[in-house]
Amino acid sequence: MKKRTDKQLAKCIAPILERWLKRLDLYNTWFVRLEIVCGASLPEADDADSTVLASIDFSDPYKRAEISLNRELAATMSDADLDHNLLHELVHVLMRPMVHAAWEHIPKADRKHFQRAHESVTDTFTNLLLWDSKGERNR
Repeated sequence: MKKRTDKQLAKCIAPILERWLKRLDLYNTWFVRLEIVCGASLPEADDADSTVLASIDFSDPYKRAEISLNRELAATMSDADLDHNLLHELVHVLMRPMVHAAWEHIPKADRKHFQRAHESVTDTFTNLLLWDSKGERNR
């Protein structure tokens, strides 16, 4: 796929975000902001062979989430891949109250396991949301 400019990327992302914010009812419960950033400004991946696509900074008491999206990776993604990955990040926002409540009760030694399990559950919910009851992609 041809690399998109920031303006083209923002134009593609806006309707995706709007659709999922409405569908997940996050419009009424969270303030979500998305920023397209240089990949170097994102945290490093746990796996040395991976690059982080997005990160989220939460302000829990105010139900604010700021999603930082890696410009270099997102600019070359298909619309379907952007849809999938943006929904994945919004599922993290949807699940944040539960994760935040549980986090302090999880022993530090078990937190990596919890993070992996949380990521797996987020992937599952993302995939379920992307398919409709007829087994067709929900776009």
